[in-house]
Amino acid sequence: MMKWDDKALKTEVREKARRKLIRAAETVRGETVRSFGSGSSGYKMHPKTKKKIEHWSSVPPAPPHVDTGRLRASITWAISEGQQQGNQARGAAHEGDQVDTPDREASHVIAIVGTNVEYARAHEFGFEPLGLRPRPFLRPALKRATAKIRYLFAHE
Repeated sequence: MMKWDDKALKTEVREKARRKLIRAAETVRGETVRSFGSGSSGYKMHPKTKKKIEHWSSVPPAPPHVDTGRLRASITWAISEGQQQGNQARGAAHEGDQVDTPDREASHVIAIVGTNVEYARAHEFGFEPLGLRPRPFLRPALKRATAKIRYLFAHE
């Protein structure tokens, strides 16, 4: 006689979905980091002192140039498990951080990819008061990764 274990099945399905979401988040993070390129061509060197004297912004809608690497290095992912959608990681995030939620037996598992760097939003969406045009880096990365993510959930 076969016994149906509903709780075990739900746990197995949730864990499989969670592992796939982690891989999907890693895919989006990788696409985002690669979009910044390997370095900035946005500086002009002073002819005598060889110091950086002027920053040239990337041409919108291209991702921002890399100056210090802080924004690029801050791109991370977190998993949120909870009944409420939109739980957010707060504070400094590290790759693989868990977002605390009150109910671990919840039905929603959400992957969050982003950064906590304060100027990231201005680059992603623009900041009109300063005349900063959008230089999106997260949304295009998600768009480029969509086919890989769909394949991951459908075939692996």
